[in-house]
Amino acid sequence: MADVLIKGFEELEKKLKNIENKMADKVLKAATSKGLDPIKRRAKANCQWSSIKKLIGKKAWKNKNKNITGKVYLKPSKEGRTIKLDGRDVGFEAVGMILEFGRPGKKSHGKTPPMPPRPFMRPAREQAKGQALKAMANEGKKKLDELVRKIK
Repeated sequence: MADVLIKGFEELEKKLKNIENKMADKVLKAATSKGLDPIKRRAKANCQWSSIKKLIGKKAWKNKNKNITGKVYLKPSKEGRTIKLDGRDVGFEAVGMILEFGRPGKKSHGKTPPMPPRPFMRPAREQAKGQALKAMANEGKKKLDELVRKIK
């Protein structure tokens, strides 16, 4: 009886695991991105400012903890760093916070009037949660089926 020595098995196992992780990430990223679509649509429907609607975007990515995550957010304006909001120039970074949570009146270089909250992002998440989960499940199944067909 002859002994067989296989070298590099641990390295092969690591490579196979890496391929498995990459395939799983691809499926999860596609599913997460698809799940963000209903929330993005709902946020645009909830938003009453056309200049803000154009800035609502979505993004799915692998975070520093190596988890797939996603968000619906306000993208930076191509026109500049300020946006007209109720007739006033507002710094882009503040727009989302002001709309979602409002702004108390304060004095700085004159009177800044208070602005009541007019949320559109937070309600969108709650309103479209069921659709988002369904879209994620459907896309995940679709992508898994595609991978299985490629392997066969």
